[in-house]
Amino acid sequence: MISGSRKVGNFTSTQPGNLQVTLTLLALFDAGKLVFFSTLAGLATRKAFLRHLSP
Repeated sequence: MISGSRKVGNFTSTQPGNLQVTLTLLALFDAGKLVFFSTLAGLATRKAFLRHLSP
């Protein structure tokens, strides 16, 4: 892990605020509040969404 970074689960943040954004997006996804269309439709599965968010 990089010095000064934070790790929660499989996610590591090296920039202030990035981890919170990632966790918020994940919570919205899990609550069914995110919908993907067109070229992003492949992100509709949790596995693909997590892969897209990972560094």
